[in-house]
Amino acid sequence: MLPLPSAAFDPVEWRSVKADRTGTVPVDSNRYLAGPKWHSMRLQAGVRVFQIELRDHDGGHTATLERVWGRSPETQADPAALLAVIARKPRPWGESPIRGGFPRTRARLARPHGRAGTLLADLGHPAR
Repeated sequence: MLPLPSAAFDPVEWRSVKADRTGTVPVDSNRYLAGPKWHSMRLQAGVRVFQIELRDHDGGHTATLERVWGRSPETQADPAALLAVIARKPRPWGESPIRGGFPRTRARLARPHGRAGTLLADLGHPAR
């Protein structure tokens, strides 16, 4: 019997996909969020059994997301990738796909505030 090979077999199919204006790419009738940084760019999608790996044109890692089978109405996203964008520009919070996962924060951000310092103080950050 022959010994096992030194490198593990990786069953992956690489596809070229184009991100839309929000940085979302379609793979098998489902949508996966690479991030706003990658809007309108061509990416490589590695389609595996349980995950989708997205890479930029230089082969750099962009995102690895859980693969969804069938047709899902929701965009698959890594919440950590969106938090940096929301921290820089808080206005997109209202349309963010991760908003539903933060009920306490959502209630605080929904309250009207006279100035940004009050909002930041409520969230535990000092005003700038």
